[in-house]
Amino acid sequence: MEPEANETESLQVTRLFTIAARLPQKEITYAGFVRISILWTLFGITLAGLSYSSYFIFGIEKVSLLSKNQTLAMTAFNIQLLSMAFGAAGLCCDFAYQLRHPDYTGTGQYICIAIFELSYIHYSWARSQHIAFSVLPWGTKVCSWVVFFSPFLLIPQVIPPLLSAAGLSGNVIDILFIYLPVLAGVVTVLFDCFLLIAFFIYIRRHTVMAATDQSPPQFMIITKFGGIACIVGLTSVALLAAGTMSDDTDFLQNLSVGSTACVVLVFFVLLRMKVVLHWNEIRERMSESNRMELAKVLSTGGRMDSISVHNLKLSLDEVFSRESRA
Repeated sequence: MEPEANETESLQVTRLFTIAARLPQKEITYAGFVRISILWTLFGITLAGLSYSSYFIFGIEKVSLLSKNQTLAMTAFNIQLLSMAFGAAGLCCDFAYQLRHPDYTGTGQYICIAIFELSYIHYSWARSQHIAFSVLPWGTKVCSWVVFFSPFLLIPQVIPPLLSAAGLSGNVIDILFIYLPVLAGVVTVLFDCFLLIAFFIYIRRHTVMAATDQSPPQFMIITKFGGIACIVGLTSVALLAAGTMSDDTDFLQNLSVGSTACVVLVFFVLLRMKVVLHWNEIRERMSESNRMELAKVLSTGGRMDSISVHNLKLSLDEVFSRESRA
């Protein structure tokens, strides 16, 4: 009886494998594999950027805050920057999952892009509004209202996918699925275009009046990196729009991956801007401290001893070496 039992068990296992082989499998093409690999790579890169951001905020930057008698590291700037990182990472992860599971509607992508857009607009505006006001005061007032109402313009795009995920459907939801993301995209594009025009005018004015321009040096840093972020952001929207106009699914997915890569790049551009602004501020404070010490020595008719000069040189060398590593 034992051989018959083993034979019966073997037949059952064979039957199970046969049934499993007949089940519809969701095969993935080579192009699909490449797209998913790129998205997971972007996800890992974004997590690395998030880790560095956290290290910079709670490590390097907090030392400077303590030196200025400030203890709060989680400022609005830092919260918005970290939110951009979470939004970009979530977008990459959710998109990769959707490519592997076509039945998934991509609800998480709407949530992540809304988080990223909202954080991006508020972060960029807080950094750039003084520059914009100096060249386009009338437009700045209008844009400030758009930024103020941006949560009511950007967050509603997550409502249709959430309703769809809850099992609700209908013509109204289908219409909202189309127009609410379009509204959010239009708001983001107009915001980028306005800042890009303001940056262009400021750079042109600064170049012409470089000898007499008294603007803070950080304005040029914000203008340079802010302009790059606007161009990359507009490129992201353009790629996504071009993809939706095509009936070719592979073409749409390729451009969507490129659009996602641009979103990640925007985060890194703004992160780099934060780092450069930080070290520029440290340099200015060091220079001001050196000038005050020199003025104090000269006013008393004395001179700086060799130890003081050596310490100042070491301090400046440390600042420059940290900036180059960053």
